[in-house]
Amino acid sequence: MVLDNTAPRRELLTQSFKTADNVKTLNDYGVGIDCHSQFIQICILLQNGTNVEQHEREFRTDWYELLEAASWVQGMVRLENFHYTLESTGPYHFPVIKAFKGYAHVVNPLLAAPSRRKTDLLDARLLAHQAITGMWPVSFIPPEEIYVARILWSERTRARKEALRNSNRAINYLTRFGHSFGVKAGLGTPKTVAIIEDLYAVRVPTHVGVCTIPTPPAVLEVLNEYVQSYAQLTSHAKRAELRAIEYINRSSFLAEGGECVSGKKLIGHLQTCPGVGPVCSHIWALEIVDASRFKNARAIAAYCGLDPSLKVSAGKVTQHSRRKGNGNLHLALMLSAGVVLRMKDHPLANWGRSIWKRAARGGWKRACGAVARRLAIALWHCHRKLEDFDLSVYTFYEAMDVDHQLIEACGFDTRIKNIITGFGIHDTTQLAQAY
Repeated sequence: MVLDNTAPRRELLTQSFKTADNVKTLNDYGVGIDCHSQFIQICILLQNGTNVEQHEREFRTDWYELLEAASWVQGMVRLENFHYTLESTGPYHFPVIKAFKGYAHVVNPLLAAPSRRKTDLLDARLLAHQAITGMWPVSFIPPEEIYVARILWSERTRARKEALRNSNRAINYLTRFGHSFGVKAGLGTPKTVAIIEDLYAVRVPTHVGVCTIPTPPAVLEVLNEYVQSYAQLTSHAKRAELRAIEYINRSSFLAEGGECVSGKKLIGHLQTCPGVGPVCSHIWALEIVDASRFKNARAIAAYCGLDPSLKVSAGKVTQHSRRKGNGNLHLALMLSAGVVLRMKDHPLANWGRSIWKRAARGGWKRACGAVARRLAIALWHCHRKLEDFDLSVYTFYEAMDVDHQLIEACGFDTRIKNIITGFGIHDTTQLAQAY
């Protein structure tokens, strides 16, 4: 099938081909949309008996043209809630979803498997083909209030990152001229800021980390600007965080069975998990929104980038890899896992440290990954059931409940004790007596 490329691009292109020779359909139609900043390319496949009709048009991304495109597609499909497949191209697919409504199947461009010959028409046809064959599930589109809360929280994150970047750059400049007083603390302590202000005022403070050789005035002016910018960004981050938390507390989230709960109540349940603080709990609420959209614990672990996946060929494992998952959640859970591993006399911390000690290389990272996966599943259960964290339901809690005094009295060192408890041996009393 060859389309006439000499015709104007706005002209409706219609083709027809046999179903048996080209495509096996599961749905009555398929709509594929290739999104760009200035225009969208739409391809519609309609099943008509044994034939499949193909219709193609291009529209600009102006709002009224997007509404015209939605009206044209709905007129072709003749359904109120229609399905369509489109690529997640930056933010450019969001206006399309708002205009088209219905059920959107948002696909990562890397997963859409483009052909070697890539054009906008071919991309739209490929998406339409995937839509009519039912290849992709319906994407979860959060409500508008969640998008607002995400923007407020991202502003807090952006300000903190920019403040840290300014602090690192200022300390870098100070170190080049012999000053080492800010290497550990950065610009986050009043003492560091006071020393920089003294240097800017041509006063040499008495401090072991201050170089006695005068710093050029031009460099001190730059450093003073960084200090002021750091203070402004830090203040802006605090205001943005308070504004975001207040908005999240008033927002609604979904639990098992479609039960609606306020953000304040949900955050209270999430923070009962060990190592989970305000930042991790708020990021979880914003990214998950509805806990019932994950069928099991493996699905939520994969979404958080904490589920190891295998590449198998000819029955052999060729590579161990991890899904990237949600980057924000993955980082928050890994940081919370690090907090748990530093706890004393906590079963989850002892279990994670046993993994850390058993590993010859990369033990800390493996332990963080294992504990983070436990935390992700725990948070999912707390969100889904709207309950506080309960350690007694975990099997490793029983495995860690051993007679440590008896083991130490029989001569086991700490490393062997961690190995025993890490493997989940329950009857360690007989093992210790035999030893």
